[in-house]
This record gives sequence, structure tokens and C-alpha cells, in this order.
Amino acid sequence: FTLNLIGNSTSEILKDKKYQIKFHNSLQKEKAIIKILNDCDLFVFTSKLDNFPLVLMEAQSCGLPCIAYKTGGVEDIIINNRTGFLIKPFDENKFAEKIKIFLDNKKTLKQFSINSRKNVEKNFSYPVIRKKYEQIFKKII
Repeated sequence: FTLNLIGNSTSEILKDKKYQIKFHNSLQKEKAIIKILNDCDLFVFTSKLDNFPLVLMEAQSCGLPCIAYKTGGVEDIIINNRTGFLIKPFDENKFAEKIKIFLDNKKTLKQFSINSRKNVEKNFSYPVIRKKYEQIFKKII
């Protein structure tokens, strides 16, 4: 498999592995992000602190199951055991175990992928968010 890394890392730990690694500097253009996400099967979010990481919604909108630590607003985006896995902070062994589940079981990966896309469409699409804002504004005005 290929490991796509987005960011400014060229960690020595990752060298000499049995898989191909593609390093991508920080991406600013939406089309570049979408292209890389569409080339992936799984999104692994290793940040240890993020209030509401939009990248998880971007990944799910491309049909990617997500694995992340259960911190900040991550659990508002990932539905544990349905669209991905939420890992107790900072249990690296459990994190690796959950990645292996997807690598070993393409049927599970496919179902989580379908669930991920549906989750974003149902909860975070423009029409849904617009309606929520309209409801807030109606209460205020």
C-alpha cells in the first residue's frame, strides 16, 4: 500500500519501510486536497488536540473512514464503529490495531466508507448547515 502524508514531515522513522510513502507539503488548494483524498482508502488523524477538525469532514465527504483520538470535537464528526474509530487518547497500540482492521478487512472498509459519506451528507452538507443557521436566526430575530 501507499502511505500519503500531508504536512511538513519527513520523519526518519518512516524510512526503510515495506510500503511506498508519498510526502505532500501543506495543501492550500481544494482540488489538490480532493485529489489526494480520493486516492486514499482510509484517513488517519493523529492530532492530539483539535476542537473541530474540518479535515475529518473533508475526508468523510470523499468516503474515507477516519481513525482519530477522542479529543476535542472529533467525536462530533466520527461515529465510533460506524464511520471510523475513536481512540482513547493516546493509546498508540489501539490506534494501530484499528488501522489493521481496515487493512485486513476490505468489506468492513467499504461499509465504513459508505457510512462516512452518508454521515457528511446527513449532518454537514450545505443545505443542512444552512437550515440550522436559519433556525438560529429565526430564534434571535
